[in-house]
Amino acid sequence: MGIGVQKCGTSSVADYLRDAGADIPTKELHYFSKEKNPNRDGYLREFDRCNKDGVFGEFTPDYINYTQHLARLSSYFETTKFLIVLRNPIDRFYSAVNHGRGKGVIPAHWSAKKVFDYVVGGHSFEHWLQTPVLKGYYGAHVERAFRVLPRDRTMVLFLEELIDRGLGERNRRELLEFVGLEATHSTVEFDQTNKAKSQLKRKSPIRREGSVDVALAELYSASMEKLARILGRRLPWDF
Repeated sequence: MGIGVQKCGTSSVADYLRDAGADIPTKELHYFSKEKNPNRDGYLREFDRCNKDGVFGEFTPDYINYTQHLARLSSYFETTKFLIVLRNPIDRFYSAVNHGRGKGVIPAHWSAKKVFDYVVGGHSFEHWLQTPVLKGYYGAHVERAFRVLPRDRTMVLFLEELIDRGLGERNRRELLEFVGLEATHSTVEFDQTNKAKSQLKRKSPIRREGSVDVALAELYSASMEKLARILGRRLPWDF
């Protein structure tokens, strides 16, 4: 089960696992984020057509945002593997803004600085205006997940390491082994493009701004330090 983070490559990871043999009939079910009192049997009925002897699941990036979602998942499923996908949070910001502009929920004429200033200045509580900035606090997200999910069944992935020309194949092999797929499928092509949403981004591409990059780096600095401490490793990006 992929639980997050939004705009970090969860669709690419889901497509890769599907191509490698996993059964993922619906990427985002949002079952535990929409249902106040979800039940395991009702959720599992969504996978009735899947091969239960194989690897099957879904990706709903919204799950990682709420402790109660994660607590339900942890208590309902005793053998499920959980995946958290991360990417450079500054790149994630621009991807989220592009997506929001393409959907029409972020004004097309707004610049990256306008979105950043509007959210950080506390002018808006609209979901899609907060999303580009607030979802990038990975330290808090991973800390929340590790508080309620078993560490040995939770894997943190970095998009940059999955697509790396030198180490990408090894990282993809580790992913396949973790979820229970044959490592021989590590040669399956990993496509970073989200085909379903790329058209939205092309409609309103946003220009990167150096001042916004610097401001985001300062904003996320403490959270990235926390993330590195939690994982006990260096992160694959530098601000």
